[in-house]
Amino acid sequence: MLGSLSLLAATPFAFRSFSPSSNNNRSLSSGTNHQIAKQLATESGRGSQKLLRLHVFPVYRRVSYGSPISAVMIDDSSTITTSEENTQNIGILDIDSALRPFKDHFQYRIKKFVDQKNLFENYEGGLEEFAKGYLRFGFNREEDGIVYREWAPAAQEAQVVGDFNGWDGSNHKMEKNEFGVWSIKIPDSEGNPAIPHNSRVKFRFKHGDGVWVDRIPAWIKYATVDPTRFGAPYDGVHWDPPPSE
Repeated sequence: MLGSLSLLAATPFAFRSFSPSSNNNRSLSSGTNHQIAKQLATESGRGSQKLLRLHVFPVYRRVSYGSPISAVMIDDSSTITTSEENTQNIGILDIDSALRPFKDHFQYRIKKFVDQKNLFENYEGGLEEFAKGYLRFGFNREEDGIVYREWAPAAQEAQVVGDFNGWDGSNHKMEKNEFGVWSIKIPDSEGNPAIPHNSRVKFRFKHGDGVWVDRIPAWIKYATVDPTRFGAPYDGVHWDPPPSE
């Protein structure tokens, strides 16, 4: 949710000299930069779109002098439409003329943010739904079985291995979809999970050069290492305790 804040904070000299526009001869107090930065951080809690509307794409109104924060605010009737329209009106440049040489950089960063945000909204149901990836990726129970998903677009082949199959993934090969997500469903065996609770598991995949590599699943809930071996690699642990535990 702080992505939009970084549009300002990561821009060169964004808050080094936060002075009013040239048609105002009065200078702001030395604490103005800190106040505005603090206000931006506070507003980030309202959500990325709200933050952008308040501080990056403002439609200005007349405000009384002595209220630098209110000068950044906009009429809430404004809306975000396309990235092309958004990058044309960067309100902070009207407040600090020293930032105008960096207009192209502001436009570039804003466009990248808005384009990515639109992808989340169009294909993932929004940023909030995208953040619930832990409900889909990793190991999850679905319809009398365990479904394992891992995003690895560059992998040529993939398997899930572990204690449950003797670390031989030849019978547990995964399939890749058009978005680079590998998945496999492992049905229960006689009513019991095929992968026992607290057993070790890893994601095994093949690089383009033909080399196979074992990795801890990215969405694993628990990982451990053999304390009796020096420099032993960590193993992912399938964590699915029964209701009794």
